[in-house]
Amino acid sequence: MQIWSIGTALRNPKRIPGFLNILNNFSNSIWDTQTQLDYYIELIRQGEVTGANFNAHQLNVSQDTARNLMYDRYKDAPIRGRVLGSLFDKLGFIDLSQGRLVLTTRGNGIINGTVLLSDALINGLMEWQYINSQSQWCNSVNGLPISQDFSPFVATLYLIGRVNYVSRNNTGITYKEFNYFAKTLDNYGLVDIFAHYIINSRINQNYAAGFIRYVDDNFINIRNATDYIDNDIKYFCESTLIQSGYIGNGPNCNFANLNYNNINQIRNIVNNCMPGALPI
Repeated sequence: MQIWSIGTALRNPKRIPGFLNILNNFSNSIWDTQTQLDYYIELIRQGEVTGANFNAHQLNVSQDTARNLMYDRYKDAPIRGRVLGSLFDKLGFIDLSQGRLVLTTRGNGIINGTVLLSDALINGLMEWQYINSQSQWCNSVNGLPISQDFSPFVATLYLIGRVNYVSRNNTGITYKEFNYFAKTLDNYGLVDIFAHYIINSRINQNYAAGFIRYVDDNFINIRNATDYIDNDIKYFCESTLIQSGYIGNGPNCNFANLNYNNINQIRNIVNNCMPGALPI
């Protein structure tokens, strides 16, 4: 069993336009290890990232020399370009499906300023799928339907909305609640169940003790959750549909809440993805 995550390839979503702009130089290239490495070299040359133990000036040499330098410093030198490509492909900014790098309309829109980054992220996060043939919880929760198009982002919007609606308290969810309940969702049918777990555990801390032990014992990447959560919340907040006091304050805060200035848009997204969704 595994928690979902947007990944940690790019820590600050505000930097996406700069990274895409450089990636555009490789448009229509075969997306192989050489292109992936050349992309990362160019990111260093342009000052978007800092190389380990060397600076951009040292890469202002022939391309073959720059590649050899990277292979000397990194065990898998192309991996940094590869994981960035995977992130942008996941969010629909590029298309790698045919083995070539192609910027999508969304990706080009970010570069030329015709598409707001927040709008691009909303659409990209909505389309990002985390799919199992059946829910990881199917042996614990009876009658779960198969979620063919499960979006962790949409499920998180729905979970926070349900907690706020049922508790009649629009304060969102805590860091711990996000970690154990939002990030273990993989089926829309679980959202209301988990929302009530959260509400009841606030009344009685022992209510969810067994649930938390189960997650700790069975979700193999839960130990990396802190690293994942830091990135997930930054991307979710950049969409403008979720707000958080976490950035700059740490986990001891109202970690994630809906941006009620955009509640109509949030409700439309939830209802379009989950016809018959309960009120939020």
